[in-house]
Amino acid sequence: MSERPDPVRFNLLGPVNVVLADGRVVLPSGGPRAVLVLLLANADRVVSVEQLASAVWGEHRPSTAAAGLRNHVLRLRRMLGDDAGLRLRTVAPGYLITTGPGELDVADFLEGCRLGAEQLRAGEVATARQTLSTALELWRGAPFADLPPCVDGAAQAHQLDETRMKAWQDRVDADLRLGRHRELVAELRGLTRAHPLREALHGQLMLALYGADRQAEALAVYQELRKRLVAELGVEPSAQVVDLQLRILAADPSLLEPAERSGSGATVPGPDGRSVGQAAPCSSVKAW
Repeated sequence: MSERPDPVRFNLLGPVNVVLADGRVVLPSGGPRAVLVLLLANADRVVSVEQLASAVWGEHRPSTAAAGLRNHVLRLRRMLGDDAGLRLRTVAPGYLITTGPGELDVADFLEGCRLGAEQLRAGEVATARQTLSTALELWRGAPFADLPPCVDGAAQAHQLDETRMKAWQDRVDADLRLGRHRELVAELRGLTRAHPLREALHGQLMLALYGADRQAEALAVYQELRKRLVAELGVEPSAQVVDLQLRILAADPSLLEPAERSGSGATVPGPDGRSVGQAAPCSSVKAW
């Protein structure tokens, strides 16, 4: 047995599956699937026998649960192949699964979001767009979709979903800075329908419409947002969105000033910083 297992791919951002080194896709079912998802949701950390048994059987645990759990782990090891013993280990008080760099889609997603946001702040706009797009493409469906009903993964899934939405906004921000206003309108229409109270997306849609020479539609988006916020939450739009609306109303040309080129060749905002999502303080629309 080698000192380090062959690389595999564990996918949790959607229905769970494992892509082995030879390209075969493993789709565990039943108890082994519940065990694998819980172990991967806690990758590189020990999960107790008690937690795993609860995930598989819930409140109706049989007297043979410990033996049954060992059988589920044995089946998983067989699925993972010759190197399984290096990955799925028995560590008191339970079991531990280890993952390497590039093997767990959740880890790659989070790192891509972090790096993309960092690149965007540094003005590496084109690079940031590619990094964020790659991270977002890892989603195949709801995260941890295969967690058993008795396991509460809602908090972890919600946190991932919020991270995804922030990355989506950052990627749209990069596209806006790159002048892709027209291409963004349809995507942002869909996003605002799916998230009708998220002001950041409405602000980005307003800017995309304005950049696409659709000023009246941009102002209509603001009015629709305001009506919804007042009716459902009893609040007015944020100062950032109000400021953007006033600048669109005044046909402020600085909203669409061409980006400059950085030394690395990536586009960055102009010296007045007037672009949605710009982190530096300025009189324009601040970061959402």
